[in-house]
Amino acid sequence: MENRQFRAWMQNLWHKYKYVLLVAAAGAVLLLWPFGTSSAPSSAAQEPEDEGSCVTELEEKLEARLSKAEGVGRVAVVLSVLSEPERILAADSDTSDRHSVSDGAEDTESDSRLTHVILSDGSGGERPVILREDGAVYRGAVVICEGGDLASVRLTVTRAVSALTGLSADRIVVMKMG
Repeated sequence: MENRQFRAWMQNLWHKYKYVLLVAAAGAVLLLWPFGTSSAPSSAAQEPEDEGSCVTELEEKLEARLSKAEGVGRVAVVLSVLSEPERILAADSDTSDRHSVSDGAEDTESDSRLTHVILSDGSGGERPVILREDGAVYRGAVVICEGGDLASVRLTVTRAVSALTGLSADRIVVMKMG
């Protein structure tokens, strides 16, 4: 008889609180759900952009634009990176001193805390204050294209890659696609 009362009590509890329990279970699932990868930049953190995203994006843009140039044809671009893009954020440091006395001598310890300066954009959003953004520094480029055997095409491609990457002509190789 006690078992029957317990079941009736549990059913009554379930009918009374089933929506609360379902919302709590959904919340627990969302808390445990993995969100993206570590390459997603935080709005206030200073994380370098993933090399793959920055360089691959520029390679794709170069391929799309160069393929439209006269005589170039199909294009494949490979960029080598010397240093990653870097974003320097404004930061505020807070220093507090602690005094302690041990064995008759007074010690002073400083705690320093660094916080990023955040601005409100007026519509409820926030963004960090960016002091400086340095682009990637490229080591070299290899461009393989169908018209790579023509001097005029090599010159056009070399100038375009140089203009977008800052590389000198001796660091850009243009080859004919086989």
